[in-house]
Amino acid sequence: MIKNYPGHTDRGVTFIEVVISLLLLGVVAGSIIGVFVISKASAIRAKHRACAINLAREKIEMIKAVDYSEVSAQAGVEAVAIDMEATGTTGQRTTVVSDVYGNSMEYKVTSTVTWIESAPFEEKVITLISQH
Repeated sequence: MIKNYPGHTDRGVTFIEVVISLLLLGVVAGSIIGVFVISKASAIRAKHRACAINLAREKIEMIKAVDYSEVSAQAGVEAVAIDMEATGTTGQRTTVVSDVYGNSMEYKVTSTVTWIESAPFEEKVITLISQH
């Protein structure tokens, strides 16, 4: 048992002390919850970026697999699913094939995937394909 000192009473905790404790607890809990919300949004955005890069690379690999004479015909725009399971996010994949030297000996292929979350996002993969 704690011995009383002069001016000390055993009256317990005051209402003001309880209110201040609850306010401090609320501030700490709110900060922690805010960090989790921001972390989840960042994780979803990173997942979408990785998926978009993979979609762009997939198109590049498809173009590499076709005959060289067909490379220039692979340009175009198509709808793609970025994350249909979790968020239903869709986007657009744009493929541009440009003749680097103007003699059909080397093509620059740019595959760009764009989508909109809270803002527009874009991921781009560029490669050169040359005739062997």
